[in-house]
Amino acid sequence: MQVIDVLEQSHLSDFLSQHRVMVYVGEGEYPLLFFMAFLKKLRSCENAVIESIDVQECGLDAAQLRLETSFLGNSTIYWLKSFDMLDEKKRKLWFKYMSSYIGPNSIMLFVDSEHKLLMDNHKEYLRIDVPHVIDDAYALRLMRALQVKSSQAGAALLARMFKIYKKITLDQCVHVMHYVPLVSTSNQVQVDQLIHETIGMERSLFDLASLFFACQREPFFQRWIEERDRFSPIFWCSFWSEQLLRAASYVHVARNSSMIEAKKISQRLPFSFIQKDWKRYQAKELAQMHEYLYGIDFAMKNGSEAPMLDLFYAKFFTKDFFSSR
Repeated sequence: MQVIDVLEQSHLSDFLSQHRVMVYVGEGEYPLLFFMAFLKKLRSCENAVIESIDVQECGLDAAQLRLETSFLGNSTIYWLKSFDMLDEKKRKLWFKYMSSYIGPNSIMLFVDSEHKLLMDNHKEYLRIDVPHVIDDAYALRLMRALQVKSSQAGAALLARMFKIYKKITLDQCVHVMHYVPLVSTSNQVQVDQLIHETIGMERSLFDLASLFFACQREPFFQRWIEERDRFSPIFWCSFWSEQLLRAASYVHVARNSSMIEAKKISQRLPFSFIQKDWKRYQAKELAQMHEYLYGIDFAMKNGSEAPMLDLFYAKFFTKDFFSSR
């Protein structure tokens, strides 16, 4: 079942209350903005009682007392916050508990698709798939399901946005929807500026990082020529430093612990790196590149105007940082 199908239920709270355990399954980063909007809609439903349990702060025993108690026979829908941040041992304990949970309340949680093997052992869960990226048709359904004000203006904004981008992330779509009541769709300049500032800039940076980590030299430099003058050299140095530090941590955990643990620290990394390109690297190599950028940053802040970022890119694509291989 898709999450959009859940949102379009005419009696949403009644539908959810029919199920004891609902597992929302996504791939990639937790869509925070989407679930904030989802829970807001759910709380607006008549007779819906929604409460949250932060499973990082509340142990299973304490949570169990709440989950197995009802007030005057009324059912509560509990959202388990931070479930994906638990270690594997605690997640297994929770899945074991939920496999035999019979009420009187309902449980909802989000997990990464890496947990599929755990869920396959418990067919009684209602699995609800949450897409990472969506197209124009899905976005229009989402806007209507979330009852965005000025839906006609919203439809026009979405139409313009998907002329520029074929697909966007779920959170990007929700982000744009917040601006629908404020923007005049008759003002094309204002609309394009909004789309660029909410999606374009972020997407351009992540596209650039994707090409970099994938070692696609020619496409990278083509994009770099388009993007480099939008920000100062200090910004670019900071951006690449953050990317390399996060990438080094991700590779270290992925190679020495588990992919599930690695995905907890994958925020702001390109999706293609998380999926496959991380395998190209060793953590020490990425850490060495980060150290090199630290030297560039120091030189820039002390007045150097040499094209050191271009030298950094040249060293990367000629594999100077990987001499130990």
